[in-house]
Amino acid sequence: MDASSATGAVHRPGRGRVFESIVDAIGDTPLVELSRAADGVDGRILAKLDYLNPGGSKKDRIALRMVQDAE
Repeated sequence: MDASSATGAVHRPGRGRVFESIVDAIGDTPLVELSRAADGVDGRILAKLDYLNPGGSKKDRIALRMVQDAE
């Protein structure tokens, strides 16, 4: 069963989210828990996968803002 998030993205279990627009994916950078690296450590270690952003970098949000301001 699909479930919508506040951004309008649809989460499909085992398939990730489906966005209505590439713009909707900006600011929703995937995180991966590094559980083996955190063995014996209090807390969690997460890796932010900026390379999976629509523009391929962490500069997507600023680029989106510049376009919105120009409009």
